[in-house]
Amino acid sequence: MVFFQLAAHLEQGKVDPAQLKSTWEISPKSQKADYSALLSVSLEAGEIRRNLEQLYPKFTIYKRGREVIRALDEKRKSDSLSWKPVKIDKTIKVGGSNNSIPVIRQRLQFWGYMGQYEPEDPKVYDSALFIGVQEFQRKNGMEPDGALGKNTIAGINNSPLDLIGRASVNLERLRWLPDTIKEAEIILVNIANFRLDYINKMDTIFSSKVIVGQRYHASPIFFQHR
Repeated sequence: MVFFQLAAHLEQGKVDPAQLKSTWEISPKSQKADYSALLSVSLEAGEIRRNLEQLYPKFTIYKRGREVIRALDEKRKSDSLSWKPVKIDKTIKVGGSNNSIPVIRQRLQFWGYMGQYEPEDPKVYDSALFIGVQEFQRKNGMEPDGALGKNTIAGINNSPLDLIGRASVNLERLRWLPDTIKEAEIILVNIANFRLDYINKMDTIFSSKVIVGQRYHASPIFFQHR
């Protein structure tokens, strides 16, 4: 029973997207694999896990997402930081002083964006921290201006556990998508980093920066089938 449930979750997704109150207008996928036959083959070969992997979405991004979760889980095991959200009233720039600077520095060091060092004044935004912030921004799809603004602080507030949760949600969403999407033309907007990609048969043809909507005129999420 557990095998069949897991197989269904891997092939079709654990959540029925049609039951969600969201803008994701995706129809539930139907079962294609023969779970009984798959179980028999798996037991005979003694390879249950490997055979279940056949049900994963055939997208490269899904495989990479699983690798990301494994890496984040290893990072989580060595995590001893407090992830109480940092809050700022205005953007912090180099030379400025703020009580949250020591926490920000500690988190960037934890993620490997900068090395360990002894600052002259822990509360001052110094040049070493500036370089670490720029590296963090570059790796996370932000403008590497080195300014500690609202979006950068929001990113720095994410713990390994937070990121594992977000990555897991996105893997679940990938399980909802039909296999035919591999042959489709897609306009994909990454709302988080203001980027649009035009993809044809899983090959990125064109990329551009875009302006995304606020809640009162949100960017639409839709599928068009031809």
